[in-house]
Amino acid sequence: MRSLVEEWNGPAGFCVVVPPERMPPGGELGPLGLIAYGAYDEFGQNEADPSVDVRLCVAGVDSVPPPLTFRNIRGAEAVESAALEILARAARQDVGHGVLLVAQSFVPARVSAVVTTPDPCTVQVRACWGLGEDLLAGGVSADNFVLRRSDLALQIVERAVKPWRDVPAEVGVSRVSTAFHLRNVLCLSGDQVRDLATRGLRVMEQMNREVPVEFSLTLLGPRLTGTGGYA
Repeated sequence: MRSLVEEWNGPAGFCVVVPPERMPPGGELGPLGLIAYGAYDEFGQNEADPSVDVRLCVAGVDSVPPPLTFRNIRGAEAVESAALEILARAARQDVGHGVLLVAQSFVPARVSAVVTTPDPCTVQVRACWGLGEDLLAGGVSADNFVLRRSDLALQIVERAVKPWRDVPAEVGVSRVSTAFHLRNVLCLSGDQVRDLATRGLRVMEQMNREVPVEFSLTLLGPRLTGTGGYA
């Protein structure tokens, strides 16, 4: 995972590896709480209480639900509370070979996108304005692009009406109205779609499996922010 983050400009962060036999009992973190505290404090040496996203990735399973993610949170206590709730949910699902509790720097995305491969012949890119809080789960209105996998030629472009977008709050995320002039405008150009499809396929190749690949686009370009809860 570290090599993916470094190659694809992923945000800095840390992860805590939790084998299946070390999953904490409900309602407490035990030693994991101290580990998360220490990792967050070390991560924040250059910035007091840095904003982070906290989520879970699962290794060695065929299918995982969209991960519960806490966005734009600050402080060791908030990170610990998020970890507690995330691991409590994980205890009710198949954790395969174990889980990674991941915290990474919050990225204030202008556009969010997810790259998937619905079948062997196509690549799909879905995108929306803002942070895309429910984009992975399909719960937000998003533009849809379908490309031929062999040469990444655009086959289908479906423009969505996007009345809402998710933006950073002081802590967490707020849903606000999209500016009127952007509601019916495509979030991505054709070149951006092909670039994301290329990056997404490369990430899947490196992971040796086809998983959803999440990107946050800023003025500095796309950043890899997730792999759909797969490790």
